[in-house]
Amino acid sequence: MIRRYLDERIYSRVTNFVPWSFLRPVAAKCLFGAEHLALAGALWKKWGKVPLNDLETARSNLEKIQPRQAILFTTNKPFQASVYDLSVIVPAYNVEAYIERCLDSLLSQRQDTSYEIIVVNDGSTDDTARILQKYATLSSIKIISQHNRGVSGARNTGLDAAVGQYIFFLDADDFVEPGSFAILLDKAFVTDADIVDGSWRYIANKRITPQIYPDRSLKLSGIYPLWHNDYAWGKLMKRTLWKRVRFPDPEGAIFEESILPYLIHAQCASYASVANIVVNYCGDNPHSITRTMRGNLKTLWMFNDLFDFLAHDEKLSFTDQLSDWAIVHCSAMLLIAMGHFGDDILHDVFVVAKDILSRHNLLREKPGRKYLNGIVRAFCESDFAAWKTLARYY
Repeated sequence: MIRRYLDERIYSRVTNFVPWSFLRPVAAKCLFGAEHLALAGALWKKWGKVPLNDLETARSNLEKIQPRQAILFTTNKPFQASVYDLSVIVPAYNVEAYIERCLDSLLSQRQDTSYEIIVVNDGSTDDTARILQKYATLSSIKIISQHNRGVSGARNTGLDAAVGQYIFFLDADDFVEPGSFAILLDKAFVTDADIVDGSWRYIANKRITPQIYPDRSLKLSGIYPLWHNDYAWGKLMKRTLWKRVRFPDPEGAIFEESILPYLIHAQCASYASVANIVVNYCGDNPHSITRTMRGNLKTLWMFNDLFDFLAHDEKLSFTDQLSDWAIVHCSAMLLIAMGHFGDDILHDVFVVAKDILSRHNLLREKPGRKYLNGIVRAFCESDFAAWKTLARYY
């Protein structure tokens, strides 16, 4: 995800600042080259340490910017029996330009597939609600309207209403390929997999980049198979995986999907994937979370409470793989979310992130993990400059 974010940022810059389309590929290559030179410099540079605040001061400074609220990851909603094979959950907020394409692609799926579509209108202020009314009479679509609670709140509302054996999340500015549900469900029923991943296609700025997974089925022994696969959309997940867990509440933290490795993937005993492209992930929406993911300290508090939750939960705990994820999440993700604040505030973010990881004994070097070990050493040695640079490229 970090590398995809860097790709999107570079191509966005090129599109905005290079008016001649024929020069954009060259400009993009130059920017990529500059990024790699910066990384090489980071790996070899002798860093000078900067003075940092103590933990209490750092936390106090950050809470003045955005007060901390306790974040919950569980639900007490009763678990409903399955009625359909599949529940498709679509959060919709100000997506008037995309929602029809999304819903039409869902309605065009094979008719012998048993599925429901749950659209959660999350307090839209544009024409989204009026467009959704055109679909309200269809028996396969359930439209729920609520005040704006963010992506987490919309998905949680959908989960509360869902009665499918499997869950499939789809963002309203994306769309699925014909026959996708039949392909995914056939794989799920044959393998009895807890999660079935579909291949996907990234579309942005007239670029089309496929992400193809192998056609396979695996029994897992504590290691989830795909690195950086912590997005919710584009995969089937057994609804029983969500029986007692939910996205972060109160809502508002970006990277809320980062809970998946700890709360959902950790429960997964069997996994499958298909080589067929099932989802078109579109990066052209200027109001998408990817384009507006800055300025949110709730992400830091989310990881703080999530890791505390895992430390005391009877069924879930940290594995070696999850400790890797934790280091990445408390580095690269926080840098993306809060990098624009400036170093004075990032110093305090770094101090708090180090405390979060240290309290749970997660700062351990591992053989052969050059970048990861570099970040671990940066935390242990309180080397903010090294952390900031290495985390950016992880």
